[in-house]
Amino acid sequence: MEERLYQEFYAVERTHWWSVGMRGIFHMLLGAAIRDLRDPRILDLGCGTGITMEEFRRHGRILGVDLAWEALLHVRKRDPAFALVQADLAGLPIAAGSVEVVLAFDVLEHLADDAGAVREIHRVLRPGGVALLNVPAFPSLWSGKDDANHHRRRYTTASLRRLLEREGFVAERLTYTNATLFLPIWCARQIQRRTRRPWDSEAEYHPRPFVNRTLIRLLGAERALLRRFDLPFGTSVTCLARRKP
Repeated sequence: MEERLYQEFYAVERTHWWSVGMRGIFHMLLGAAIRDLRDPRILDLGCGTGITMEEFRRHGRILGVDLAWEALLHVRKRDPAFALVQADLAGLPIAAGSVEVVLAFDVLEHLADDAGAVREIHRVLRPGGVALLNVPAFPSLWSGKDDANHHRRRYTTASLRRLLEREGFVAERLTYTNATLFLPIWCARQIQRRTRRPWDSEAEYHPRPFVNRTLIRLLGAERALLRRFDLPFGTSVTCLARRKP
């Protein structure tokens, strides 16, 4: 990923509507899955600038993994005490069956071999352990943002399910997320592609405060729906998968 984007993410992740709203959804899904576990070992793959580690350490003992040294330096700024490993997700220096939870938020789309990464997730999880994954949805939403973030693909629920099931996982929850904004974002992406307008990172990451607060509330309402229903469309695919016992 472009180095300037790590700086951007570090500056906005605590308050940006997408980051705040999606973390609320992730907390809800993970909390329901591990409520019976006491102090589980959690692996945060592609930990980025550390916002996930900062928030999800409430669920257990967390270890961050990222290949980018620039990302790990930002994690250190958040908390020098965080446990970190610099490693390629295709070959994790983690013992087999040694963790109860793996988090991989917006990671697989960066990798040439996403199946190899899923095999590694399966290997390090104990039998019955859970992986919570999030990936960008629908190839039709491809834009300059994907290019800037060095994405290789976008997924559907069907393609993510096939990938996980081939590697020995059962998808317990598989849903689209950020459904509220799917249509306006889809329309904006089509216009950008047809007019060849460059992606505007400033508008994306620095919305006006009123807009930011409103979008956080919308994702909060979506989280309430997700407690009972899977959603048929959205800008992301979110999956809670379990390694077969």
